[in-house]
Amino acid sequence: APVPVTGEPPVGSGSPPPGAGCLPGAARWAYGEALEHRDEGNKLVQAHQYEHANERCAGAVDLLSVYDDAARELLAAVRLDLSLCFLKLERWAPAVNAAPYAMQGERRAHDTNDDVLPPARMAKALFRRATAYEGLRCFGKARDDLLQARLLAPDDASIVKLLRRCDSAAALHAADDDPAAVGGA
Repeated sequence: APVPVTGEPPVGSGSPPPGAGCLPGAARWAYGEALEHRDEGNKLVQAHQYEHANERCAGAVDLLSVYDDAARELLAAVRLDLSLCFLKLERWAPAVNAAPYAMQGERRAHDTNDDVLPPARMAKALFRRATAYEGLRCFGKARDDLLQARLLAPDDASIVKLLRRCDSAAALHAADDDPAAVGGA
């Protein structure tokens, strides 16, 4: 749905969504629409309809991209949801690319002062990017992300499990590439 020309939310749209109270009319409307897209996307993920969930999350990103600072937290959460959709669809490169946008809040260069996600969600973003790197067979990059994630969420068993899996896979691939390991020179 297009943004209203008047800059005001559509009639009957009710009260502004949480977090949107200080936004101007059109931005408040876009924020509310983006929340709806995200909620619909989450329901579609639960129903294992990842392609449709991806479309809803992408729609939320489109709505929020215009309102940079006002909607950064929601935009980061939607980007995190997008990374999950890409992982479920085994689209490794887009999953790798979605994670930094979630972590950096759409900033071009990473500055920890710009981080939007709390530590546990930052660990989730790093874990998802590591999972995508594993799919791309970039085990060193996956390991780097997992080590960072483990610092943020030291009790998360899934991080440790993926770290072990990546270390094992990297060791196997190193042995495959080593001529001495296969009886060569």
